[in-house]
Amino acid sequence: PTESLTAYELLLKGHGTSWATRESNAKRRSLFMKAIELDPQYADAYADIGFTYWTDTVTNQDPRDLERVFEFGRKAVSLDGSLSAAHSLLAQGYQARGQYALAISEVERAISLNPSNANAYHTMSVIYNNYSRPRKALPAIEMAMRLEPHYGVGFLVQLAWSYRGLGR
Repeated sequence: PTESLTAYELLLKGHGTSWATRESNAKRRSLFMKAIELDPQYADAYADIGFTYWTDTVTNQDPRDLERVFEFGRKAVSLDGSLSAAHSLLAQGYQARGQYALAISEVERAISLNPSNANAYHTMSVIYNNYSRPRKALPAIEMAMRLEPHYGVGFLVQLAWSYRGLGR
């Protein structure tokens, strides 16, 4: 949802760029920031910037990164409240803060807005596994894997944690 084809192209380039290293993640962020410069109302780009900060929370340990997750997630929601990815991003942030009820509320909203959002189901499984609810985590990760057949190792980790929590 942007009028700028160049902004959309930058978003696609960012999606095609690896997030595996801090340097490549910074490159992704730069592409998304350029998209926002072209279209300051581009909610998807704000959510994607938030996800780059989420990725950095794992490797960087800078507490400001989690605050940026919320900053960009909230901005994306303010521009487009129906953007499933933005609600999924906020769910991850709340989960990281230990705010279980808010995390579940946001991820359920993300799924209601886009029932085909595999990453939202993955996020749901993370939340449920982190709060010792493997009976709820297992169907969530199984759905994520059905929706995204080319899933990464993170999906397998949640599947394993679900099985472990169930004694399987």
